[in-house]
Amino acid sequence: MFCDKAYSAQGLLLALLAIQTSAISLLITHSRKPDDSGKPIYAISTAVLLGELLKGTTSASAVLLQRLHHRYHEGSPAEKRSTTRSLARVLPTAVSEALEELNIKSGLSLSIPAVLYVVQSNLQFLAASSLGAAQYQILSQIKIISTAIFSACLLGRALTKRQWGSVMALAAGVAVVQISTANTSRASEPTSNSLIGFTAVVMGCTLSGFAGVLTEKILKRSTTRVLTEKILKRSTTSIFASNFHMSCFSIVPALVMVCLEGLHAASRSIEYSANGLQSGWNPMRGFGLMAWSVVILNAAGGLLVSASVKWVDSIAKTFASSLAILISLVITYLFIDSKMTANVGLLAGTLVILCSALCFSRDAVNSTASRTGYTAVSSEAEDIESAGSTAPLHVEMRQTSPH
Repeated sequence: MFCDKAYSAQGLLLALLAIQTSAISLLITHSRKPDDSGKPIYAISTAVLLGELLKGTTSASAVLLQRLHHRYHEGSPAEKRSTTRSLARVLPTAVSEALEELNIKSGLSLSIPAVLYVVQSNLQFLAASSLGAAQYQILSQIKIISTAIFSACLLGRALTKRQWGSVMALAAGVAVVQISTANTSRASEPTSNSLIGFTAVVMGCTLSGFAGVLTEKILKRSTTRVLTEKILKRSTTSIFASNFHMSCFSIVPALVMVCLEGLHAASRSIEYSANGLQSGWNPMRGFGLMAWSVVILNAAGGLLVSASVKWVDSIAKTFASSLAILISLVITYLFIDSKMTANVGLLAGTLVILCSALCFSRDAVNSTASRTGYTAVSSEAEDIESAGSTAPLHVEMRQTSPH
């Protein structure tokens, strides 16, 4: 029964992740296209900043609710019958525990990855705005290549021949997709958009791969120490606290990006009032229903990805990514641009990319399980480590040899 519920929860999580990935790509593409009405387009940097603020606020609220729930159920039956009295009793303790759990000092080492992820998020918006949703998601699989290269360089991780073959096949698939979509781009789109989008995808995926590997290296360096401390202290830091920490470190660089975009807009004099005079740049200009939907989906995506890191293996996440690509292709074909998705080169390149990603993920799981010099940590220790990391934890194994 428990296993059935666990598999059902994992299936639901994967479905939500696939829908969210496809939906946000489609929404960004649609919401940032200029229309005939002359309605201003919302700023990318503002959307990223608001997404981080929303994710941080939601995560902090969830931590407080978790603490309240835990303390409330520790009370006596008589106290539970009086909800007001019980909440008044447990609220100070719950708030104190939540503030201790949300202390960002424990995650200072992850400030650099947080900055990199902010830049990557801005590039993600730029890429999705310049490319179609399906094309953007397909090309985003480049992050597998960057992650493989950085893992080999920074972590000294040896990839199998099949994994390197998958990386080369994936690169070939990306080239086929880019050439095919460039040849069938719509006449209404400037040719430069495709180049800008492709450049943004490559830069974003490179930063994403580097930040992910750097995060893993930081966590591995302190795995033994942190794990021992948390087993002794019985720490219960949640995945929501991890997201709060990352959001806190992301706010300052996100604000810097907002200021830079404002300076760029002012220097090019692209903001004008109704009488033709230059107006001040408003970071909230253009924020309507579509823009706020993008912000909410972006924040939800951060929470879903963090949850998937803990509860879902890499093969299952590859399937979710593949499903998201297929959803975007179908919607693009039915409602947006049937000529682009009917392109044989695009479909062939997509198939190569999906198969390569699946083969790479499958070998990654097998090689991790059989790697010499590594042993799986105990169930209790693994649970504490996964729940207590200051960022989504990618380290599933611990080296037992001093070398």
